[in-house]
Amino acid sequence: MKRKTYEKKMRNFLHQLNQMQPAEKRLPDMRPNRPEFGFIPEVGKYAGEPIMSYQREWDVLVDIFKGSPIADKL
Repeated sequence: MKRKTYEKKMRNFLHQLNQMQPAEKRLPDMRPNRPEFGFIPEVGKYAGEPIMSYQREWDVLVDIFKGSPIADKL
């Protein structure tokens, strides 16, 4: 996955989160931050492996929200 695709998915994700929040608790529309490359997750699909791509970062995010109400919108 390329950077622009990742950023587009993250903006959509933030928009979906805002739709679920009451108006006073919504997150401001903002530019998605660059993932923390080199981070080593302790659990999940990539446990013990450093996150070195946008695709892996997106997979970790999807795995985190699995089973939540927003999971079907990712």
